[in-house]
Amino acid sequence: MGPFEMVVLIVLIVMAAGILKNWLRAKENGAKLDLGTLAHDLGLDDDYYSKNQIKPYLDRIEGLEERIKVLERIVTDKSHNLAKEIDSLK
Repeated sequence: MGPFEMVVLIVLIVMAAGILKNWLRAKENGAKLDLGTLAHDLGLDDDYYSKNQIKPYLDRIEGLEERIKVLERIVTDKSHNLAKEIDSLK
Protein backbone atom coordinates (compact mmCIF):
# COMPACT_ATOMS: atom_id res chain seq x y z
CA MET A 1 0.00 0.00 0.00
CA GLY A 2 1.44 3.30 -1.07
CA PRO A 3 1.40 6.56 0.87
CA PHE A 4 -1.50 7.96 -1.16
CA GLU A 5 -3.71 4.97 -0.45
CA MET A 6 -2.78 5.16 3.22
CA VAL A 7 -3.80 8.84 3.41
CA VAL A 8 -7.10 8.13 1.65
CA LEU A 9 -7.79 5.23 4.00
CA ILE A 10 -7.07 7.35 7.08
CA VAL A 11 -9.34 10.15 5.82
CA LEU A 12 -12.18 7.68 5.18
CA ILE A 13 -11.79 6.13 8.62
CA VAL A 14 -11.84 9.54 10.30
CA MET A 15 -14.94 10.61 8.35
CA ALA A 16 -16.79 7.39 9.19
CA ALA A 17 -15.84 7.69 12.86
CA GLY A 18 -17.10 11.29 12.93
CA ILE A 19 -20.43 10.33 11.42
CA LEU A 20 -20.81 7.40 13.81
CA LYS A 21 -19.87 9.61 16.77
CA ASN A 22 -22.50 12.21 15.83
CA TRP A 23 -25.13 9.53 15.30
CA LEU A 24 -24.40 7.94 18.67
CA ARG A 25 -24.47 11.32 20.41
CA ALA A 26 -27.82 12.17 18.80
CA LYS A 27 -29.22 8.79 19.71
CA GLU A 28 -28.03 9.18 23.30
CA ASN A 29 -29.79 12.54 23.49
CA GLY A 30 -33.03 10.94 22.33
CA ALA A 31 -33.00 12.13 18.73
CA LYS A 32 -35.06 10.15 16.25
CA LEU A 33 -33.13 8.05 13.78
CA ASP A 34 -33.63 8.91 10.15
CA LEU A 35 -32.24 6.10 8.03
CA GLY A 36 -32.45 8.17 4.87
CA THR A 37 -30.25 10.89 6.31
CA LEU A 38 -27.85 8.34 7.72
CA ALA A 39 -27.60 6.59 4.36
CA HIS A 40 -26.96 9.94 2.68
CA ASP A 41 -24.28 10.86 5.25
CA LEU A 42 -22.57 7.53 4.69
CA GLY A 43 -22.77 7.97 0.92
CA LEU A 44 -25.15 5.04 0.57
CA ASP A 45 -28.08 6.91 -0.96
CA ASP A 46 -27.37 5.76 -4.51
CA ASP A 47 -30.04 3.03 -4.13
CA TYR A 48 -27.33 0.38 -3.86
CA TYR A 49 -28.11 -0.01 -0.17
CA SER A 50 -31.67 0.21 0.97
CA LYS A 51 -32.91 1.27 4.38
CA ASN A 52 -33.85 -2.35 5.05
CA GLN A 53 -30.24 -3.39 4.50
CA ILE A 54 -28.91 -0.78 6.94
CA LYS A 55 -31.49 -1.35 9.70
CA PRO A 56 -30.13 -4.73 10.94
CA TYR A 57 -26.73 -3.15 11.51
CA LEU A 58 -28.25 -0.26 13.41
CA ASP A 59 -30.27 -2.69 15.53
CA ARG A 60 -27.08 -4.60 16.28
CA ILE A 61 -25.34 -1.38 17.34
CA GLU A 62 -28.27 -0.60 19.62
CA GLY A 63 -28.05 -4.05 21.19
CA LEU A 64 -24.32 -3.66 21.72
CA GLU A 65 -24.90 -0.30 23.40
CA GLU A 66 -27.29 -1.96 25.83
CA ARG A 67 -24.76 -4.68 26.59
CA ILE A 68 -22.07 -2.06 27.23
CA LYS A 69 -24.38 -0.27 29.66
CA VAL A 70 -24.92 -3.53 31.56
CA LEU A 71 -21.18 -4.23 31.63
CA GLU A 72 -20.48 -0.71 32.89
CA ARG A 73 -23.04 -1.21 35.65
CA ILE A 74 -21.46 -4.53 36.59
CA VAL A 75 -17.96 -3.06 36.72
CA THR A 76 -18.95 -0.02 38.78
CA ASP A 77 -21.36 -1.84 41.10
CA LYS A 78 -20.31 -3.00 44.54
CA SER A 79 -19.53 -6.70 44.63
CA HIS A 80 -22.21 -7.65 47.14
CA ASN A 81 -25.02 -6.17 45.03
CA LEU A 82 -23.67 -7.90 41.96
CA ALA A 83 -23.56 -11.27 43.74
CA LYS A 84 -27.19 -10.86 44.82
CA GLU A 85 -28.28 -10.08 41.24
CA ILE A 86 -26.39 -13.02 39.82
CA ASP A 87 -27.91 -15.34 42.43
CA SER A 88 -31.37 -14.03 41.63
CA LEU A 89 -30.89 -14.95 37.97
CA LYS A 90 -30.34 -18.63 38.74
